[in-house]
Amino acid sequence: MNILPSDERRPTEDTLSSIRWSGTSVKSATSEWPQPRSLSTGLQRTNLSAAAPPSIKVMTLQEVADYLRVCRSTIHRLLKCNAIPAFRIGRHWRFGVEEIERWSSSRASNG
Repeated sequence: MNILPSDERRPTEDTLSSIRWSGTSVKSATSEWPQPRSLSTGLQRTNLSAAAPPSIKVMTLQEVADYLRVCRSTIHRLLKCNAIPAFRIGRHWRFGVEEIERWSSSRASNG
């Protein structure tokens, strides 16, 4: 087993000092990597705000549970039997505020 004297050990304070210690400059180490391309090269910018729907207000599952003053499992149970208006974004449920208000008022009147 070969143990180096303490003055010949590689410094561990930070990466830059170890790079300088080994004789490799930072510029030569990073010049081997390809430079990132600009995303806007050759592409036209589109106006995304024109394509967005006019401020549809939505709530998450937790927000609906808080709004209706029930627990999350109750909302999941209602979703399972398609009893509450909702839609999915990926694997997350979203609820339209106006639809939930209409749904809850119709449920209260049917009471």
